[in-house]
Amino acid sequence: MPIYAELGVGYLWLIDPVLQTLEAYELRDRHWLLTGSYADDDPIAIAPFTEHTFSLSDLWE
Repeated sequence: MPIYAELGVGYLWLIDPVLQTLEAYELRDRHWLLTGSYADDDPIAIAPFTEHTFSLSDLWE
């Protein structure tokens, strides 16, 4: 995460296929801010792709 922040990447998703979770972060003032935590069948519409919605369970098929 520090390398992505240094390079100016604005958004980061951490996906854990074992726990079947997704954490979304946004870079603000050179620090990562957790913008959402998702699990199970949560519907996902996360920046920078808020116009696209999918079910988190789609990742585990």
